[in-house]
Amino acid sequence: MNERIERLRNRSIQSEPEVFAERALLVTEAYKQTEAFSPPMRRALVLKYLLEHMTVVINEDELIVGEKTTEYRGSPLYPEQYCMTLEELESIEKREHAPFKVGGETRRVLSDRVIPYWKNNIQSPGTRESRREGLDQRAPGTQEGCGRGVEERRFLGS
Repeated sequence: MNERIERLRNRSIQSEPEVFAERALLVTEAYKQTEAFSPPMRRALVLKYLLEHMTVVINEDELIVGEKTTEYRGSPLYPEQYCMTLEELESIEKREHAPFKVGGETRRVLSDRVIPYWKNNIQSPGTRESRREGLDQRAPGTQEGCGRGVEERRFLGS
């Protein structure tokens, strides 16, 4: 194994998985700004906003560059698909399988700015009347917003 690969391997082994709020915050800001648009246009504008505002990450030793977060083993959140609850945020570091570190700033941003928006906007990709339009594009059982999942709402008829 050459030195560069050894460094990449060591970085991967020594890094702790961590949740980052940057994507979740940007998506939340974009959804707030695009509430008047149709779901397809809204998703396009959210992507545009993400591409314009996300931190560009190029790590040392990489030949193929680009990361989803600023840290090597960081995990972004996708609140438009599933937004964790405050209880999940508090327990994610303590769970037995696949725990993730949550830094203080990340915890504050998620609990103060991200989770409250999605909790109050369960039909996040659009209005109640238009939300069914994009459902067939999602995998079964995926959830939008905080609260009941799409499949559960379909079953309950809400």
